[in-house]
Amino acid sequence: MNVKSIAITNIGRVRQNNEDNFYLCGRYKTDVDLPNMTCTFSGPSNNCLFSVCDGMGGEAYGELASLVAVRLLNGFADSFNETINEYIEQANSEICSEITSHGGKRIGTTFAALSLSDGTASAFNIGDSRIYLTRNGKISQISEDHTQVQMLINQGFVSINDAKKHPARHVLTQHLGIFPDEMAIEPFCAEPIKTENGDIFLLCSDGLTDMLSDNDLLEIINDGSDLEYKANTLIESAINTGSRDNITVILVEISDDDVLAEPTKPQADYDTAEVFPQKDAKAAKPGLINKIINTIKERSS
Repeated sequence: MNVKSIAITNIGRVRQNNEDNFYLCGRYKTDVDLPNMTCTFSGPSNNCLFSVCDGMGGEAYGELASLVAVRLLNGFADSFNETINEYIEQANSEICSEITSHGGKRIGTTFAALSLSDGTASAFNIGDSRIYLTRNGKISQISEDHTQVQMLINQGFVSINDAKKHPARHVLTQHLGIFPDEMAIEPFCAEPIKTENGDIFLLCSDGLTDMLSDNDLLEIINDGSDLEYKANTLIESAINTGSRDNITVILVEISDDDVLAEPTKPQADYDTAEVFPQKDAKAAKPGLINKIINTIKERSS
């Protein structure tokens, strides 16, 4: 099996900085001042690692937390499933050190990661950045939010529908950047999934899922266009329906098509011309965006 993937991070229309970051098989946003960035990767689906991190803290410190988290992945990517606990300990420790060095100002980041190895997908998350699988016309969330409202859902006190507007829906119960004497971080680890031809995984920050329902996501991903159109349509649909946050999306498509295979390159070997602002990528389809917007308006009325 081979994989084709794209990552897009976008500052959105409201925020002055982009605190999100991503990891795409060795590539990530090294310049925290860069508002938008798009990267692509295709190659064999063995030992591939993808991640989305949503930084918190503002004043450039949120960007620092998410950068620390993705940068450290290079040292764990080859055996991530076996070393995830060591990764979390090191990433959390470095972010806590940054908190101390900045006078105790609290910063942190969510973390969602998808690992592909030997025909199996493994998903891990801390916080509320999500991972979805679309297969055979259906979509399923394979991560679990670490939020107060998710705890209430699990305990049966709040319904899934009511949770969408609950005041505690963004209050995190876990994230990277918590001192060890405060609590022990425990990532959610999904059951391993045997990948199939045509599977598409979505990793995203809450700037996307705050605005688009699971059905919206599925409609866009099943549109039939290539990954670049799908990814840009996701971003632009969230922006055009009023997202006030940064938005980051990774799409990962599994295929038995040998045409997708390309040699894997470490980040340092990529030419900077391959990194381009989102505005230079293929434009999303306005018809589909308008349809999504109208659907959301009808739901809200």
